[in-house]
Amino acid sequence: MIGDLFPRLHVRPATGWINDPNGIGYWDGAWHVMFQYNPYASVWGDIRWGHMTSTDLVSWQEVPVALAPRPGTIDASGIWSGVATLENGRPTLVYTAIPHEGGATLAARVALARENGAASWQQSDVAVTDQAPENVRDVRDPFLFSFNGRRLAVQGAGTLDGTPLVLLYDASDLDHWTYLGELFRGDSQLARDLAPGQLYECPQLVQVDGHWILVLSLWDDALPGSSDFGPQRTVWLSGELVPHGEPADGAVPHPAALTFVPTSGGPLDSGTAFYAPQIVIDSSTDRTLSWGWSWEGTRSEPPLEAPEREWAGILTFPRELRVENGVVASAPAPEVLAAFDVESTPSAIETTSVWLASLDPQGQPLRVMISLVGSAGERAVWTSPLAVEQVLVIVDGSIMEAYVDGQASTERVYPRADEVWRISATDASGEAHVPSLRTSSLAN
Repeated sequence: MIGDLFPRLHVRPATGWINDPNGIGYWDGAWHVMFQYNPYASVWGDIRWGHMTSTDLVSWQEVPVALAPRPGTIDASGIWSGVATLENGRPTLVYTAIPHEGGATLAARVALARENGAASWQQSDVAVTDQAPENVRDVRDPFLFSFNGRRLAVQGAGTLDGTPLVLLYDASDLDHWTYLGELFRGDSQLARDLAPGQLYECPQLVQVDGHWILVLSLWDDALPGSSDFGPQRTVWLSGELVPHGEPADGAVPHPAALTFVPTSGGPLDSGTAFYAPQIVIDSSTDRTLSWGWSWEGTRSEPPLEAPEREWAGILTFPRELRVENGVVASAPAPEVLAAFDVESTPSAIETTSVWLASLDPQGQPLRVMISLVGSAGERAVWTSPLAVEQVLVIVDGSIMEAYVDGQASTERVYPRADEVWRISATDASGEAHVPSLRTSSLAN
């Protein structure tokens, strides 16, 4: 059964640990997705950027590691999260460089890597950012965006007393960034309600359907298991970018200084196995795509469900983000759906490890449950809220992604050898219903 757990359509290399997606972009006729990667073990450590490519968003090819730590340099202890950007049509990688072990995250800087021949990158020896501002810790995860024709950047951080922050930079000169102050501070009541935590990780600021959306991965050291990368979650905030205002010391603010003022928000994914997404604008279609990290196990121990495995972690399917009635909605990219047969099959799902189920409640609010049934009985994998529109569930080995009325949920599941999948539905009163169900397997 272990072999059936390995994903066929999702991004991940054959072996090793992976976490955050990084360096996503489209160039040379292919999609490029990079990620935090330890090729030597199924636990976190010795982090570099793995690299896979695809021409169709479903068939992925592993290519050589993009970035690796270099002893005695600014990235000697790790190459953490960042992005890819195009300069004159060619990619440059922008990443978090960790110079040494002791107090590593306090010493983190942003560094660049430019092309150095085919599938090769020249990593800089000079950081493009200065030391962290006073009383700020754990600055990392740069993300670039454009506002009023100027290239800006954000990083996640937190204060020494536990207030999460998003820091803003002028990155007009990609090789020399100017710190502009705090874009967003998580100390308002709205921020505490919608985006609680001690650190903001992997901040992503994009315009979706004309709305400024700030996506935050919420890290809280006080949560049980946080040292092992869980349980954390990711949220979106919708709001406005406004001028920073007059500084208290009377100095003239930088013309690009901004503050993000949120008005609403919610979870980007309501499941238990989703974190640290990266968002990219597909310039050919003007759509907004997002990949997230789906974790398992811990950072220090191999996955308990299959300790003999030589891999851990999966990136989610690429998802299209849109704003519907003021809410950020997610759906799998059409390329993913096209990988499945369009013909209906019997509703019973037997032993296939890769399948899609589409359920139409036909206007009747139904609660859908996905479960596994075997000799030990039935165990629930996922239960939806009451849904009045289509429910879509996709399973690929050990990852399940569900979409209900635009809300995504990601779970990790490990079917036992004698278990089969079951789909059931009840109405608000608990009465069982047989929904209009279509299941599909891979087209080839």
